[in-house]
Amino acid sequence: LEEPVMGALGRVGRLEQPITEEQLIALVKERLQLSSVKVVPGSGDSVQQVAVCGGSGGSLVRSAAQKGAQVLITGDVGYHEGQLAQSLGLMVIDAGHGPTERVVLPWLKTQLQQAFAGNGEILPVFHSQVNTDPWRFY
Repeated sequence: LEEPVMGALGRVGRLEQPITEEQLIALVKERLQLSSVKVVPGSGDSVQQVAVCGGSGGSLVRSAAQKGAQVLITGDVGYHEGQLAQSLGLMVIDAGHGPTERVVLPWLKTQLQQAFAGNGEILPVFHSQVNTDPWRFY
C-alpha cells in the first residue's frame, strides 16, 4: 500500500485480484484472528482498491473515498462516520482498535529504530506484547 490517505495515518492500495466483499471480510477476520467485525456494506460489487489504517481510522472515511478506495479497514468507526461511509458508497470493515493496531506495531518499531539510528543515538525500541484492549466480546 503506497499512497497515503491522510498524512502518515493510513494507506490506499490495490489488491492483485478483485475479491468479493464477503471474501474480504473473511480474510480480515482470518488475518487478525477475529470471530467478528463490524461492517458498513458496500455496493456488493467486487473490491480491489482498499484503504487501511491501524487503530482508530474513522476520521479517514471521506479521505479514503476521495482517494478512490472501495473499502476502509480500520477500527473505532463511530455511528456518524458509518453513516457518512454509507452515503459515499464506501464499505467499512471495523475490526477494532487493538487488532488493527497490532499489525502496525512491528513496522512502527522499525521506523523508530531507523529514525534514532539516523541521529546517531543509541536508544532501544521495544514492541510490547501486552494486550491493553479493554473490550471483551461475548
